[in-house]
Amino acid sequence: MVFALILPALPWLVELRLAELHGPNGRQEIYVNPGEVASVRAPSAADHAHFAPGARCLVYMSSGNFVLVSETCDEVRQRLQDATH
Repeated sequence: MVFALILPALPWLVELRLAELHGPNGRQEIYVNPGEVASVRAPSAADHAHFAPGARCLVYMSSGNFVLVSETCDEVRQRLQDATH
């Protein structure tokens, strides 16, 4: 997903590319800047006791935070790649 914002006082175009993901319940939209993603991984068997049901991938951000999403890690990687091209 690509968002473009034109500011009236500025003569140039500002473009921000974000990948659209969904929270573990599948209804919450989460927009992620691909440049801020440090890594992605599938939750381990031990992780399932600690995370919301429906979490199929953990997206680690460069800030040290992580986001749980309902997409598989392969789908997340594809969406991140699509948003950067």
